[in-house]
Amino acid sequence: MLATDMPKLIKDAIIREQRSFFWSSGRDDGGGSCAVAWKDVCRPVEYGGLGVLDLKRMGWALCARWAWLRRSDDSCPWTNFPVHLGRHVEALVYAATTATLGNGTKLLFWSDRWLAGQSIADLAPAVVAAVNPRVIKRRSVASALPENAWIRDITGTLSTEASIQFLHLVDITAEQELHPGSQDTLTWNLTESGSYSAKSAYKAFFQGSTFSPHHNSIWECWSPLICKIWHDILSKLNLLGYMPRANESFNDWFATAADNASPAMQKVLLWFLVVVSVKLGRPHIVHHTVELMEK
Repeated sequence: MLATDMPKLIKDAIIREQRSFFWSSGRDDGGGSCAVAWKDVCRPVEYGGLGVLDLKRMGWALCARWAWLRRSDDSCPWTNFPVHLGRHVEALVYAATTATLGNGTKLLFWSDRWLAGQSIADLAPAVVAAVNPRVIKRRSVASALPENAWIRDITGTLSTEASIQFLHLVDITAEQELHPGSQDTLTWNLTESGSYSAKSAYKAFFQGSTFSPHHNSIWECWSPLICKIWHDILSKLNLLGYMPRANESFNDWFATAADNASPAMQKVLLWFLVVVSVKLGRPHIVHHTVELMEK
């Protein structure tokens, strides 16, 4: 999974073997036995999945380790080799790391987040747009700050917006000082220790997913019951299919939902309304709900 740009054909073949093992005990049935979308199976348990590793995201997370070691460990003999990690990995490393300025030899002036957790690209994007991409990838802070050498990296005529950002950038960089006696340090913001971990990198790719508040209750159960409850929640208990329509009364909505629901769904609807009624201080809703379900 550390291989970059793995051919899609190979990825699909591996995932196909995973799915057939998971759903049909190794029989290749063309995906006909899959009860839940594979992308949902591969979500972490706290986001409603089964915690099966997503090969694509795990590959990105492991490749991020290369980028981390290249910047934080000089003992690796391959650190100066050109390695293409892809935009997803580069975006993760950029978002997950902040730099502390030392002698400035390891930090890139234009792209690293060395200004109180921000980068030049964050503060002056219009100015960065006027810099050659090759220069952005090799200009260090140590070579850029003395005598404002970074100004010579800017080419062409600056727009009004870029000129304002440029003046702001001059003031900011004038306040920065190099510390020849100390090394630049890189901090991984996703862990308490400040060091890279594959787990934190992997879970970062699921940021923005909907949190599953019931995952602890599910995973405390006996294994067969875990699978049943999880499957019911993802497939049979899809609440989006039971949302009331506009101008639909509570009685009509609940009667329709209860009629169309499986027994498991009926129990979930009942307990859902019990919780809501308790929070609203309206216990009569529970009695009314039971009467509707008995019908």
